[in-house]
Amino acid sequence: MLSIELPAVMENLQVFQEAVIREAELTGFSSKGVFSLQLVLEEVFMNIVNHAYADSESGPVSVAVESAPGEMRIRIEDYGSPFNLLEADKPDTTLDMEDRAIGGMGIMLIRQMAKELSYLREDEKNIVHITMVDS
Repeated sequence: MLSIELPAVMENLQVFQEAVIREAELTGFSSKGVFSLQLVLEEVFMNIVNHAYADSESGPVSVAVESAPGEMRIRIEDYGSPFNLLEADKPDTTLDMEDRAIGGMGIMLIRQMAKELSYLREDEKNIVHITMVDS
């Protein structure tokens, strides 16, 4: 099991991605599966960096990964503002780009790419569980 905790700052995105990708490659994920995993992790991490700690300088984010052949179960935790990505408004993709509200596309991407996705607010923490399967 892989487990990392670092400050939720942009510079640490690559550290998290490299560790999770290494784990995925060890379990035999294809390059397409690794790319999907990388996108999902980037979207969740960027939301934490840009929004979770908006009222403070920063705070910790932890990523724990359990893997099995062809499957990654990822748990991401932060102590930022509560945010349930499952309840976020879905962007209206029928509108022209200039008429759309800003934001929401990354969360839509996460919802589409994850096999399973859940959110829990517990002990002042946001806890996101993501299951990704090799594609």
